[in-house]
Amino acid sequence: MKPFTLSSIALSLGLTAAALGGSAGAHVGPLDPAFGDGGMRNYAFQAVNGGSNDQASVGCAAADGSFTVTGIASGENRLVTLRLKPDGDYDETYGAQGRVSVTLPGSPNDFVPGLCQPDGHMVMARASTAAGEEQNLQILRVLKHTGQLDPQFGSGGIVNLDLDAQVVTALGRQEMPLGVNALPNGDIAVTGQAQLQDSSEYRGFIVLLAANGSLKRARVFTTDISDNATTTVEAPDGRLWVFGQNGRNGGAYRLTLSRTTLEQEDILERPLPFSNSAVVGAGRALDARTVALAGAIRYNVRGNSADRVLLFVFDEDSASVDELEPVTLDGQPVTIDLAPGRQLITVLPGRRVLLSGQIRPYSHMQHSGIYLGMAHVRRDGAIYTENGFGATESSVIAFRPATPPCAGTPPEHRVSRLTLWLGMPVLVGGVTPDCGAEANSEDYLVARMRPDYLFADGW
Repeated sequence: MKPFTLSSIALSLGLTAAALGGSAGAHVGPLDPAFGDGGMRNYAFQAVNGGSNDQASVGCAAADGSFTVTGIASGENRLVTLRLKPDGDYDETYGAQGRVSVTLPGSPNDFVPGLCQPDGHMVMARASTAAGEEQNLQILRVLKHTGQLDPQFGSGGIVNLDLDAQVVTALGRQEMPLGVNALPNGDIAVTGQAQLQDSSEYRGFIVLLAANGSLKRARVFTTDISDNATTTVEAPDGRLWVFGQNGRNGGAYRLTLSRTTLEQEDILERPLPFSNSAVVGAGRALDARTVALAGAIRYNVRGNSADRVLLFVFDEDSASVDELEPVTLDGQPVTIDLAPGRQLITVLPGRRVLLSGQIRPYSHMQHSGIYLGMAHVRRDGAIYTENGFGATESSVIAFRPATPPCAGTPPEHRVSRLTLWLGMPVLVGGVTPDCGAEANSEDYLVARMRPDYLFADGW
């Protein structure tokens, strides 16, 4: 495990990942050539009311080898669900030529977190903006076999919730979901960030729903330790563990909550040793006692900045953090997206974890690539980085269109969810295949990585 010290910061950012040049349409990175067009594929839909932005939020693998993807499409005007075959083509036995569309008027969202429930159905949470820019929460459940909203969930498949009416804390306008997690008893936990009234300060929140969408309880955390909340898991004793970004010292925290009241009963912190910009993203349980969280940090040293991906690991009584090697994109140092929740993680066999996030060279205005990082977490909580990409622990993937109207302006990438399909890591999100040549041009993006690129033993 590398020590977390200033001397470990590679300010030169000299590590070069796979070069991002090459012929048009040749996607970049350790991708599965059996999927899509060389490991990636974009899926576009018709515009509705002038809106054509499409961004996938959730992907769920099925035992028959298919992969169901859902998200918000056509400029927030509808929900579109796809079922894909292993090669990335539409499963045309599903819906209309592999697609199902549901009208869903709403307001723009940069990030719509979601989850694939154990039964394969999909849940998403987004902010709905009303008059005066007042935000409320909207939670959706999509049936895997039909792509329709679940009529047994909430009201017609939708739960609309105003946090202001559910908590005693006086809130401002923002109520932004950052994570959705399924609990063993079927409950759904939505976590995020809420703005305090008449203040620039934010606090984490949790909303606990029953399996049918009925509200059990909600709480906005009053401690300034909780700048936001991104992940909920059930603790070994049946209480709840909530994780998020520490607003006091820039690291990560874990709150232990009463299952019945959501009152805070304990806290475990993992501060960072420097005062820099840091964020905490999604978390996944490695076992009943250990949770790994993705994060990122921006160091500012003598006028220079350097970004690193972070991995936090919390076990029952302690917490640790490690930083992964930097990468370059188009031969340039990169900046990592520090928006809350955008840092992703999934668990691989053997207690390995794969981390991901949006990146861009400093010379670009858009996130033109996606970072990948690999680590191994021992059962004692110690973190060991792993050379899962040849001789390095880090790599990049990037979408490159077949017909490039992209001179000097590569496609914008967005990441929403990282999971497994056919034993391989797969990422869903969005991409602008025409590189922004047209407004509202984002498509669903699905990318699958090949395991024999990651490990010599092919797992």
